[in-house]
Amino acid sequence: IPTFIENECRVQAIAEKKYGLARDVKDFVCVETGTGIGTGVFVDNKLMVGNKGMAGELGHIITNLAGNRVCHCGNVGCLETLCSTMSLLEDIENDIKKSGKSSNYNESSLKLEDLFALYSQGDEIVTRNVDNNAEYLGIGISNAIKMFSPELVIIHGEVIKFGERYLEKVKESVLKNTFPKVKSDYDIRFSEMGE
Repeated sequence: IPTFIENECRVQAIAEKKYGLARDVKDFVCVETGTGIGTGVFVDNKLMVGNKGMAGELGHIITNLAGNRVCHCGNVGCLETLCSTMSLLEDIENDIKKSGKSSNYNESSLKLEDLFALYSQGDEIVTRNVDNNAEYLGIGISNAIKMFSPELVIIHGEVIKFGERYLEKVKESVLKNTFPKVKSDYDIRFSEMGE
């Protein structure tokens, strides 16, 4: 049995190429959203790996020079410090404390699963933060589009559970942050393979 070890985001891209939305697509990017932001990239039907296997580290593109969160890589302002699920939970917990509405939430044990329901119910604090998360993810995806010119961007991860409203916010951000020459040359979709 042939066996190989690979980065999870690149494995997702391989799965999308073999079984998923990218079966007939030559150039595409898979973006994994979770505790970090990872990427698997195919260009001309070839998986990009790069020197030392570091191609596609979208989560470590510096997006906020004025940021105050230190990323696990040691830099400040990385995309994943702005739109990972961990940063989303942290932002919401901070906003709940600032709002004085702590009694409305069980913030000491607030989990991502709680946010899906609160977002669909239109909770003000959660909605504002989830929409900000989508905005930053869109900025990151717009950078990937500028770098790799993919036909398709496939989003993986638990953010899929926020639904179509979240996806539309991501698309709005991408449209706003991508230059005119490529504005209509790509599609952005949630993976159909699950999170």
